[in-house]
Amino acid sequence: MKPLSRSEILAFEQLENESLGAAWARFSHLLASCPDWSIPDDVVLHIFYTSLDMDSSDDLDIAVGGSFAHRTPTEGREILDRILRNSSLLSYPCEP
Repeated sequence: MKPLSRSEILAFEQLENESLGAAWARFSHLLASCPDWSIPDDVVLHIFYTSLDMDSSDDLDIAVGGSFAHRTPTEGREILDRILRNSSLLSYPCEP
């Protein structure tokens, strides 16, 4: 598999009907599969946030109690990882 280019990361977009958690998981996977470009975390989170549809970006702002864009990179990753964990739990219900 060929490495991704910067333009492929910059062109990331949330897919139609893709949940916020699924979009974060896909974006994180793309980043992990790239060579180390040393993209600062604040830039990574800005790319992700601006790639979301309006409903998801509004949901993210509501989840943080303000603007997601004003969170630190550490806070932003923690929030997105928590959303991913919670959405994963909803996708895989426990068996009795």
